Amino acid sequence: MNSLPKRLGGEPLKASYGAEDEFGAESVAVYGDVASLSVTEEYITRDTESGKPELFTAPDLLAAGFGLVYGCAKKSYQGTIKPLPGGLGPASSKKKSSKPLWFSCRIDGAEGDEDFKGHAVGWTSKKAAWLVIAANEKLARSVVSGLPVQ
Repeated sequence: MNSLPKRLGGEPLKASYGAEDEFGAESVAVYGDVASLSVTEEYITRDTESGKPELFTAPDLLAAGFGLVYGCAKKSYQGTIKPLPGGLGPASSKKKSSKPLWFSCRIDGAEGDEDFKGHAVGWTSKKAAWLVIAANEKLARSVVSGLPVQ
């Protein structure tokens, strides 16, 4: 995150790094209402139907991080992650992948703000889920291009 632009769309970068807790580790970069980036690490959860510990995978994190707040505009979903029915966002998956998985879409609505519009790009890399939410595609690309290639 140190390589991200210090300002984007006129907004300063505000970054926070969370220590690992019962919900894994998370880092967040926010540029006001213009854009945000969250990086979460998979973890073992005990919040399961059976009560037994289970791995909350990077694809699960990405699906939850996006789907609990946002919805994709109709016919805008793209990616290697299987979409939810109707293309509303990425579906959850217990499958481990040795290759990065990704999705992208225009956002049409958010929890508590049906008029919210924006652009999302999300991907997995090893044990991490990366999610960019931005006011538009150009700003989303600016955040992604600010990250080093791994």
